Amino acid sequence: MTYVQALNFSMSLVILLVAGPAALAQEPVAPLAESPQVETSALPDTQAKAVDAPNSAEPAEPNSADAVAEKLRQQLLGAWLMAAKVGQDESDDSRIGVQQKFFGLGHWIYTLSDPETGELVGSHGGTYTLKGDEYVETIKFAAFSTEEMIGDSFKFKLTVDGDRLSQRGIGNNFNEDYIRLTAADDAPKD
Repeated sequence: MTYVQALNFSMSLVILLVAGPAALAQEPVAPLAESPQVETSALPDTQAKAVDAPNSAEPAEPNSADAVAEKLRQQLLGAWLMAAKVGQDESDDSRIGVQQKFFGLGHWIYTLSDPETGELVGSHGGTYTLKGDEYVETIKFAAFSTEEMIGDSFKFKLTVDGDRLSQRGIGNNFNEDYIRLTAADDAPKD
């Protein structure tokens, strides 16, 4: 995937996260450059179909793996800021950089930016699946700093408690905690 294709994909993801699934059914925005065609369709009531949702018309049992996955998918939607590590002040943005993760219905993107300049230092993203609380993300695109990870998949156990997300690696050492970002987080400060 070229940089321009990844950028177009990222822009589509941001549109989906900000404007919701109905935005995808509207007239497409002209791409920056040639990009692969993606088929989209408007579903009734502009509800997007989850990537690995059951194909049955029967509702999932309340505590089934499908029901747990669908609840988690809905809780994940939006933007998250990586929380400080234990013993580190959460307001200290100099810790590594500002790390954010954005989730759509079946896609995700991670960004790392310099807290002083706002310059993007690294980014990667791709697709994910949920089976119960087991989350598997696959890296489909990446900036130069993590391009060797393209094609890799990582498994995690997820928990969402209010505005806190815990992502614990299964077979990997990526244990991360996030705090949900809201529109108020970007509001001008007096």
